[in-house]
Amino acid sequence: MDYKYYRDMNHNYMVISGEKNNKDKYQYKMLTTNKIKGFIPCSEHNLNGNTYLYYEVDSRQTIKNMYSSRKMNYKQLCALLRDIVDAADNISEYLLGYDGIMLSGDFIFEDIETGEHSFIYCPFNMDKDIGQIFAMEIIDYIDQNDEKASDLAYKLCDLSQNKGVLLQDIIKICLKDSVEIQDKYESVINVKQFDNSRNNSIKAMNVDDKSFSKDIETDICNIEDIDEYDEDNLSNKGKKKSAKKGTGKGQLVFSGLFGIVIISLFYIRYTYILSYTESILTLIVMIVSILMSVISFISGIIKRAAAEEETEDIEDIDDEEIYDNLKNDSYLYETSEDMINKREDSRYTENIMRGRSYEKSYSDANRIIGDDACGATVLLDMSYNKKKYKLYGKDSGGTVCIDLDNLPVTIGKLKGVADKVIKDSTVSRLHARIYEKEDGSIVLQDMNSTNGTFHNGERLEPNDIVELDIGDEVCFGRVAFNCR
Repeated sequence: MDYKYYRDMNHNYMVISGEKNNKDKYQYKMLTTNKIKGFIPCSEHNLNGNTYLYYEVDSRQTIKNMYSSRKMNYKQLCALLRDIVDAADNISEYLLGYDGIMLSGDFIFEDIETGEHSFIYCPFNMDKDIGQIFAMEIIDYIDQNDEKASDLAYKLCDLSQNKGVLLQDIIKICLKDSVEIQDKYESVINVKQFDNSRNNSIKAMNVDDKSFSKDIETDICNIEDIDEYDEDNLSNKGKKKSAKKGTGKGQLVFSGLFGIVIISLFYIRYTYILSYTESILTLIVMIVSILMSVISFISGIIKRAAAEEETEDIEDIDDEEIYDNLKNDSYLYETSEDMINKREDSRYTENIMRGRSYEKSYSDANRIIGDDACGATVLLDMSYNKKKYKLYGKDSGGTVCIDLDNLPVTIGKLKGVADKVIKDSTVSRLHARIYEKEDGSIVLQDMNSTNGTFHNGERLEPNDIVELDIGDEVCFGRVAFNCR
């Protein structure tokens, strides 16, 4: 079926030529006057006696473009098949035939954000084998490495060979069987995992006691060595702290005791009536206690200050010793980052040595061959003469290089959907696609982008294709690239 894309203001349309004299057809009226869920809105335009159906596709992408490079997995395939069944049920409410649903990669559209599928309904499409053709085509879009997706697609293809059975009924059978198989598969996996864990536990219980005890002893010895090393360091630190706190402490305690004696004597003298002899004795004791308290206090302060200075000097020396010891025993405390850095350093050194050996061998070879010597000419592969394309440009994140050796490649700003992400607000989520045709030429295709794709200053129509060549300028929105 012939179709083309047309852009009008902010909308992209798929345009299909309609039949003449269709004003009285029921299908046209139902399609253009109703908004059917799961189907792209359609409007009818008459131009020079011809009727055209305009389908407002906007930013939706066809599954042919979506899964040309990134293949469809099992979950995405099930979502597509369920949407087909829902669309068929919805169209039956308007008494429209199933044959009008365009089940082809060019006419099935997917919303990039939601993953919902929308379909094109063509009133004059009367292809009876549309289900069989679709089942054959869907195999090209699935990931062959996904076993469940492959089994579901091939089963759908086999069942679609039966004539007289509606496609939606076949899909329901396939989805029902796939769910049952999946449930059985998960239950079998759970049973196997339980059996494996049980067998492993039994095997673990039957391990040789001697080897098991040896392993435990060696592990305990290693742990004890590390613990002893840590305890020694902690004990040394504890000794330092105790020495730091204990020096001058005795003098201060004596000063406090003499202070208590002085207070007690003052209390006795002013509370009780003493004789002359008792009064003289208490006065002498008070004077002696005051002198001893002051002397003890001063000596304690002096010794404490001296001890603090000595402790600081010892700590400085011990820190250096501990640092040296930790250097020697760094294998006990080596982190994963240190190990990675060591590996990178060793690889870097290895690469340098390889480079030196390569330079040496290269220079030796030149000395041996010489300018006048004749050597065997190596035949270049045919792929060497093939054009190698690359796109060079800049986005908000810096310089961008799009390598076109592995095609097809999709370009956009949505990570996980586009193969090459361009960080710019004017670029669509899925903007363009570059792929290689059967004749070997590399082409650029716009994918219904909002701000358009430009080739040498000329804007491409939605889904339009143009051939790329070295020296061309390509723009995705406002981001410009040069093809080299």
